[in-house]
Amino acid sequence: MTEQHVLVIYCGGTIGMTPSADGFVPARNFADAVQQHLPADQTLPQYTLLELDELIDSANIRCDHWLQLAGILQQNWHDYDGFVILHGTDTMAYSASMLSFLLTQQDKPVVFTGAQIPLSQPGSDGLNNLINSLHVAAYSALPEVVVCFNHRILRGNGCTKVSSTQLDAFQSPNGRELGRVHSGGTELNRERNTTLNAQTRTGLPLQCQLPTLRPEAVAIVRFYPGIQGSVIEMMAANAQAVVLQTYGLGNFPDADSKVVQALQRLQQQDIVVVNTSQCLNGGVQQSTYASGAVLNPLGVVDGQDMTLEAAFTKLHYLLATESRTDNIREKMQQDLRGELTR
Repeated sequence: MTEQHVLVIYCGGTIGMTPSADGFVPARNFADAVQQHLPADQTLPQYTLLELDELIDSANIRCDHWLQLAGILQQNWHDYDGFVILHGTDTMAYSASMLSFLLTQQDKPVVFTGAQIPLSQPGSDGLNNLINSLHVAAYSALPEVVVCFNHRILRGNGCTKVSSTQLDAFQSPNGRELGRVHSGGTELNRERNTTLNAQTRTGLPLQCQLPTLRPEAVAIVRFYPGIQGSVIEMMAANAQAVVLQTYGLGNFPDADSKVVQALQRLQQQDIVVVNTSQCLNGGVQQSTYASGAVLNPLGVVDGQDMTLEAAFTKLHYLLATESRTDNIREKMQQDLRGELTR
C-alpha cells in the first residue's frame, strides 16, 4: 500500500511567529522549527512543506491571498493525498469558507489549522494541531475544507473563532463537529458528513475556480441601537452586496423610517442584501417577528444559519461567478457546500 503524502502550505500566522521588539511577527524556515520540536519517536504521515514567499499575518488577509491558495492547491492537487494549510486564527474561518466555495468537485481533504500560542513559546498548541491535521489530511478521506483545532474537526464554512485566548478557539455554532482526533486515530461523525459526501463524490476531477474577486464588492453592517440610515448607505457605497448583522432571529429597527428608506435605496440599486444574526447560535428566521418580516418586501435574503464568514465569502464567490443578481439571491438560500444546516 502506497504511503499517503500530504502537502503542508505554511502561510504564516501565530503558529510560526517569533517575538520581536514590536510583538510577535511571522518567521521563515518553519520546517526547521517543526523538526526542532518534534519528539524523536513521533510517527507522522509523509509530508512536504511549502512556505509562501510572502508570509501573512492573518489580520492582513486579502481576496488575492484566497486566489493564491486556491491556485497552489490546483497546481498540486493530483500529486498529494491531502493538504494542510497553516494559517493565522483571526481570519482562518473566512479563508476556509472561501476555499470551500472555490474548490468544486473536491475529493480530498483540505485542512486548515494554526495555533493560539507560537510553536517557539512554552505551552504552544501548534505542534499538536499540526500533527492532528496531518493525520486528518492523510487518512480521513473527508472530501471538503475543514478546520482542525484542539482535536476538533469542523466544517470550514460552518465554524467561527470564539475565543482570542483559549486553545479551544473554534466552534461550529449551528452544526455538529465532523469528528475528533485522539490518540487512537481520527473518529468521524459519518451521519454529519453524508449530505456533503453525496454532493461532492461525483467521480469528476477537481474544478478550481479562480474568478476575479473585488475587495470592495461585499460590505458588512452590524446593527446597534440608534444606527443611522446614512451609515448603512455609506458602508454600501461601493458594494454590490451587503451582509447585515441584525438582532436575534433577524430583527430590524423597523420603526426608524430613515433606516428602512436606506434599505429601499439599496434595493433600487439592485444591491444584494443578506440578513444574518448577531447571535452565535440559532441563525435567522426572518418572518418570525414583524420587525424582521418587514425586510421581506425589501428583497433582503434570509441568511438562515450561515456564519458571518460563510455569508461574506459566499457572496464574494457568487458575485464573481454569476451575472444576474436574482440568481445570486436564489443561490444564497441554497446549500452549496454544507454552509447551511437547515
